[in-house]
Amino acid sequence: MVTGTVSTAESIDKAARREIRAALRGGSNDPALYAAAMMLAFSSRTRLHVGVAQARGWFLGLQLLIDEGHLDAAAYAAPRLQAKLPGRKYLDSLAVVFESLPAAVGGDRDPFVDQPTRDVQIVRQPGADTLLIDFCGAGKGPGLPIHLMDRWLARLGVHIVYLRDRRRIGYTGGIPVLGHNIATTVVALTRIADDLGARRIVCLGNSAGGSGALRYAGPLGAHRVLALVPITGGPEYTRRVTPHLEVGAPFWWGDLTGLYRNETGIRAHLLYGEHNEGDRQQCRRMVGLPGVTVEALPDWDEHHLVVALIRANRLERTLGWLIETEEAET
Repeated sequence: MVTGTVSTAESIDKAARREIRAALRGGSNDPALYAAAMMLAFSSRTRLHVGVAQARGWFLGLQLLIDEGHLDAAAYAAPRLQAKLPGRKYLDSLAVVFESLPAAVGGDRDPFVDQPTRDVQIVRQPGADTLLIDFCGAGKGPGLPIHLMDRWLARLGVHIVYLRDRRRIGYTGGIPVLGHNIATTVVALTRIADDLGARRIVCLGNSAGGSGALRYAGPLGAHRVLALVPITGGPEYTRRVTPHLEVGAPFWWGDLTGLYRNETGIRAHLLYGEHNEGDRQQCRRMVGLPGVTVEALPDWDEHHLVVALIRANRLERTLGWLIETEEAET
């Protein structure tokens, strides 16, 4: 090789880098440009030229990388942005997440690439006999951006169905692509479980998704439910009726305590941050109901509980509870 020459790929990278830098200096606010700059920095292991005035663009670009599943590039960029933009809660939280992020699971598991326009996404795990149904929250993710959360859930060795409630009504109107109401959606989900060969169903949900998980567990015959900061109802959640719900449907969110007042055979665990008053009130409405346990996570006041579980080194253990058998506990 002649000294001083560069490969075609390196030349293209340099040209792309110059074009991106020029666009960013020109004040572009296109997240795709910032994401491209981080991808190039990751591929060539070079530093990022980060300006404080462009902080929002870098945040949105980083989120775009995560949403599209470019986790290696995002993991490379996040601590570098954090160093250049200190004191930003979003970056501080992501740093915690990436420090603990499990490696991708290989083997025969279906590769997962999120398709944000799809309300139902199935990830098959050959040989698994358990189906985890993840009711994503109003932010369209399961407490973390879905590609990040999938790294933890993949370690459970189960089939996964990711659901989205695009209407943000606590899953009270079913999932339109599966059914026009709760009953028909449950039938469709049960059929999916049968097709996967799953003999056991468990439910997971965060925030509004926690409401969905608690609401559907009974009709699905689920064994366990993990509900992170769920909305469980009360007067403020029963004043509004959603017109498109079927006749005789419960009010908007309804009151979930009635679903667990009698023994159901379901074990439900609710978690909230100790110092978040709204979440505390919603979760503690379920205290004392058969099969239900409610736990406060110490020294946490935010609604985003997954980050707190990661900080406490508890996320893997908390998710693992979903797939424990009753025999393993005795």
